[in-house]
Amino acid sequence: MSNEQRVTLSKACDQCIQAKRKCSRSLPRCQRCSARKIACKYKNIPLDGKILPPRATALVDAHRSERSQDDDTTINSPFFRGLARTMRKYYSSNHTLPRLSRTHELEPEIILAMDKPTVNYLLDHFKSFPMVVIQTGGAPFIHPQLYQDGHPPCLQNIVALCNIYVHLNPSNFHILPSVISHSTKVLLGSRPTLHTFKSKLAFVQSLILLQIITLFSPSPPITTILRQQAENRVSLLRSLVMDLYYSTPASLPSAMPPYDAWILAESCRRTIHVAHIIQGVYLMLTRGSFKLTMFVKALPLCGNLGRWELEPSACGERGNTAGPEGGNIGQLDAGLISYRELVDMWDNDEVKQLDLFEEMLIAACHGIDSVKGKFLDFHSPPLSG
Repeated sequence: MSNEQRVTLSKACDQCIQAKRKCSRSLPRCQRCSARKIACKYKNIPLDGKILPPRATALVDAHRSERSQDDDTTINSPFFRGLARTMRKYYSSNHTLPRLSRTHELEPEIILAMDKPTVNYLLDHFKSFPMVVIQTGGAPFIHPQLYQDGHPPCLQNIVALCNIYVHLNPSNFHILPSVISHSTKVLLGSRPTLHTFKSKLAFVQSLILLQIITLFSPSPPITTILRQQAENRVSLLRSLVMDLYYSTPASLPSAMPPYDAWILAESCRRTIHVAHIIQGVYLMLTRGSFKLTMFVKALPLCGNLGRWELEPSACGERGNTAGPEGGNIGQLDAGLISYRELVDMWDNDEVKQLDLFEEMLIAACHGIDSVKGKFLDFHSPPLSG
């Protein structure tokens, strides 16, 4: 039996076992891993492990700069106002609040499974996004008015791929693999040019559309190699999402109208949410379950449910005088809620309407039958095929 297959009853973390050092077995990281600033993983979570108190954690990290990217105080963006507050509200009082940069790596609070109707519901909607982009110029995570001067080059590249993908027929069916390979090469080759927040946002949105096509489309037309490459990009998308999160601006141009500022902020938030749902569906298809982490549960979205689909005139915001945070975005985002709070509102029958994105969030957590039970006019997926 190989070492990887051997069952172990050790409660020490993997790193201390490998280094043959005594492990403090504290949570969420042992003292040795905390001091070395390395990931700490347990094959067997020590139920008797001590929780590192805030003071101990502070002493371990005292040498770090207060402006370090690993510190949640650096996330001072109006896009994610209230995220740390939400985490403190829902995180167990017996545990030290984890750093926001590590919450996506920690063991999840909940491991969920989706039933087949829910997986099919999410898959069918995901697979409709390329068509929606072609028809409207946007998607549930790309507001149609986000890029008023036209899609950025990386998104133009993937939209062109979407156009070929949604118009497949016997005469062009055979060219799709080569088109996907070329579009992927062009997209990934543009990464060194991502110098602005909006370019990073467009890149992640482009990668999401590419992953939808290559992860969830049938084979053929998706070849085994293309599928394997898509699976290899799952970790890349996760990494880029965190980079996007840390790149969110602390303020926006003072000349930006309030509604435009809100579109940019909400598109960013939705892009991160959709990336996590895609990962959840992929894990359901490959492993039978997915993780709902504290980071995802704390991610905010607009509390004014349904605003996304309203015209600017209905919101009465575009063209107003901008404020110090870029278009008085604080007024528009005053009602930000977390994913967890949205689910709580749903459980308490406080939700009266949902757009497609919000409906997908609820379905991913509670199942599509829960949505159907409350809303007869739920967003039925387009017919497949």
